[in-house]
Amino acid sequence: GRRHAEAFKALAEHPDKYLGWMTYNGKTFSVKERSPFKADFPTEKLKKPEELYFMAETWAKILATRHERASHFLHEDPKELSRTFKSMTREKQKPFISFLSELAFRYADCVEQDYRIFLSMTSN
Repeated sequence: GRRHAEAFKALAEHPDKYLGWMTYNGKTFSVKERSPFKADFPTEKLKKPEELYFMAETWAKILATRHERASHFLHEDPKELSRTFKSMTREKQKPFISFLSELAFRYADCVEQDYRIFLSMTSN
């Protein structure tokens, strides 16, 4: 939780002042305020696979750019993160993409499970 909060503060231009973590029943959860003014992206409007791929590619570029910027705050060398990824993926792009896809889907499953647990804890 603490590592996530520190990384998020480095990643965000204006991090949530309530960003932190909590432990409940031996499990740690990241906590942050969601702005009531922040709207969700209307993904239900995307119907064609190429629209979803374009959105995913765009979001990936945005996230990668923000991570590279955050690297400056977390490491002395601001290019360390991008150099590390390039060295890890050189000559191994297909296996890396497969690994990253698997990791992303597992992470999404974990987030959904965390959200269900959170809802069950707050509905009592």
